Amino acid sequence: MERYEQKVYRLCCSILRNPDQAEDAAQESLVRVRRALPRYDSRASLSTSIYTITRNRCLTAIERRRDLESLSDAGVALPCCLSDCALGLADPRAWLEAAA
Repeated sequence: MERYEQKVYRLCCSILRNPDQAEDAAQESLVRVRRALPRYDSRASLSTSIYTITRNRCLTAIERRRDLESLSDAGVALPCCLSDCALGLADPRAWLEAAA
């Protein structure tokens, strides 16, 4: 697994464009990969499976961020743990435009 850690992190950075969030997503992705290993189908490349799990984890993070932005735009007060500052986003709209 160690040989894939940097590749997973770099993929997360390229998708999320935020090093802290990329680190979290990479760790979660690697945990999911380890859990999935017993069900691994050797007909597919392990790197392809790791890429798919990582990409899906990053896309889920982006989706959650968009949901939070929608709540914020609707005037719903977010708890401090879900605020833009806690998510590491100075301006979530700018981030979403850059990610698109």
